[in-house]
Amino acid sequence: MMGVALVLALSKKRRNLELLADLLEDVSTEVSVATEVDEFEALLTEHGEISMAVIDIDGFTRDIWDRSERLREAGIPVLVLTMSAPSDIREEAMRHGAQRILEKPIEKATLRATVRTLAN
Repeated sequence: MMGVALVLALSKKRRNLELLADLLEDVSTEVSVATEVDEFEALLTEHGEISMAVIDIDGFTRDIWDRSERLREAGIPVLVLTMSAPSDIREEAMRHGAQRILEKPIEKATLRATVRTLAN
């Protein structure tokens, strides 16, 4: 990956966002985080070149899929994180723009490799 990739991350849990940002420092990324959809929307508007988005869907309403679709339409890869990923959730995530879905807890190496792939 050339330079530093910008990753936008959305989760209801601030601590998860802090851990994600710390973990992704090792893969040449800058992570901008949001705990609310409006805050995430503001980040989308203010940042120019976004390499990818990480969305932890736990705690959000079904409206979160609208954001995922908008990211897909903008050509921004989406990684979805969730506590449980039965087939119906996986299908819905993929239908609404997710390139990958990872089930928590996530191994550090798996998360880093997925971000490297999607942010490239």
